[in-house]
Amino acid sequence: MLLDEITNYISSAGFGTFGTNLFQAKLPAIPINCIVVYENFGQETMATLDLEIAHEFPEFQILVRHTLAVAARARSEAIYKVLTRVKNMYLNDAFYLTINPRSTPYFLENDENNNYLVTCRFLAMKVSSSTPVHVF
Repeated sequence: MLLDEITNYISSAGFGTFGTNLFQAKLPAIPINCIVVYENFGQETMATLDLEIAHEFPEFQILVRHTLAVAARARSEAIYKVLTRVKNMYLNDAFYLTINPRSTPYFLENDENNNYLVTCRFLAMKVSSSTPVHVF
């Protein structure tokens, strides 16, 4: 699943521990300084001539919350750089052809406690789980 794949990759790159300061789909009340991965509406799939789904194009968003604006932006930009390096590689058991940014990191808003929220969006191109991958 996309959220697991991206969350595990971000965690393995040193950007948090799942369930402690790295979360999926919901921004928790605590901890204040954290990262959340959201799955968004992607693009239509690409099928083979026999109508099997070959490629999927899921979209996701990274949200960083921090008490300091500069820290929120720095963490978001660092994650942005790591994710845009994904080219022809496995994340968990899924083969990703690429992860492309849909936006650069940008300030979204301050939350109700005046913490800073910085976000960026990505579009992935991954091989469908039903399609065999041939890496040369």
